[in-house]
Amino acid sequence: MSEIKGIISDLDGTLVDTFEANFLAYQTVLSKYGIALTRESYRKGFGLRLTELLAALGGEFSPTEVAEIRDAKARCYPDFFTALRPNRPLLEFLRRFRAKAGRTALATTASRANVERVLRHIGAESLFEHVITGEDVKNGKPDPECYLVSCARLGLPANQILVFEDTELGLEAARRAGMAVLRITEAFYGT
Repeated sequence: MSEIKGIISDLDGTLVDTFEANFLAYQTVLSKYGIALTRESYRKGFGLRLTELLAALGGEFSPTEVAEIRDAKARCYPDFFTALRPNRPLLEFLRRFRAKAGRTALATTASRANVERVLRHIGAESLFEHVITGEDVKNGKPDPECYLVSCARLGLPANQILVFEDTELGLEAARRAGMAVLRITEAFYGT
């Protein structure tokens, strides 16, 4: 492997444990549509795009309803930011890497508005040179598109990038992009 000159981090579950905040926001919104979201049902769909999550939950929604759900969730999501758990060791590692002229990007399929709010809330809005969100790509993970776009924006070859990820979908996306990947687990949050 070549020398690592760039790091790309996923957001949800990697840089920040957003599970509980996302769950509470979706639970609040989906209850208005007759869906009783449980932690277990949400855990099975965590990391999926909204249309895929709704399908996994057995819901059939029109494109208008999906847009309404997305907007309502985005509006109430900050109400649950007290449940966010930043990955402090990874944040510090990224700060030190960036201070040594390392290149950094964030690659997620979450919405830009949510990503910006979360980064601002944890004080990491200036940590990344490039932030790739769902609005920047057509395909969700395990498609490698978000990592390939990040790689192009960093101007580095894939073999000089290390990716931090937490899900099987994300790990597969990074591998398919030809990048080395390190899996973040719950243990990283406690060190």
